[in-house]
Amino acid sequence: MKKEIIASTLKFRNHRLQFIIWSLTVSSMIVSCALQENRTLVFWNEDSTLQGEDKYLRLDYVKGHLQSGILCATSDEIEEAREGYPCGFFALPLSHIKNHGDTIYFSIVMPRGENFYRARPFRISPESGLIKPDSDELWENEDDWEHNYIPYLVKYGCQDTISIRYKMYMKGDSLLLYNILLGNNYGSSGHITFKKMNPLSQSQ
Repeated sequence: MKKEIIASTLKFRNHRLQFIIWSLTVSSMIVSCALQENRTLVFWNEDSTLQGEDKYLRLDYVKGHLQSGILCATSDEIEEAREGYPCGFFALPLSHIKNHGDTIYFSIVMPRGENFYRARPFRISPESGLIKPDSDELWENEDDWEHNYIPYLVKYGCQDTISIRYKMYMKGDSLLLYNILLGNNYGSSGHITFKKMNPLSQSQ
C-alpha cells in the first residue's frame, strides 16, 4: 500500500512538472510571437549604391501590421528620366497605409524642392533605425527639376505637393517596391528591389 502511495505521488509530481514545463514553453512562444509582431525592419536598395544614390525603407510593425515607416529616396520618384543633373535626396514618412495580405499600399507626399532636398543621401541605421543625412548641403538643381515637377502638378491638379502611391510585397528577405505614378518606368523593370538589413527588435 505504501509503495502504491509513493508511486502515485511520484506520478502526480511528474505530471505537475510536465505541466510547468509546458506552461513555460507556451509562455515563451507567446512572448516570442509578440516580439515578432511588434518590430521595425530596415531595407536597403543595393543597386542604387553603384550610382551613390542609396535608398532606404524603414517599416514599423505593430501586431503584425505595418503602422508607419519612412522612405529615404531621391527626386527621381516623380521622374521618368532625369536629364543630366544630380538628383536630390529626401526622407519622408509613409502615409495612408493599407495592409492587404501580402501586399501593402502606402503614399508619400513630395513637396517642391526649395530648402527641402539634400545634395547627399539620407541613411537609416539598421541598429537604431535613426535617420541621418550624409550632409546638410542643400540640393542646387531645383530649377532643372521644376521642368519635370511642374507638369506633374498641372496633370494631377496639385498646388505645391504631389502624393505618390506605392505598393510593395515581400519576397524572402527582399522587398519589391512599385511606384504607381511611374508604372513601368520605375526602376529597370517596373519596380525596385530592397534587401533586408538587420531587423530591430523594437520600434525606436
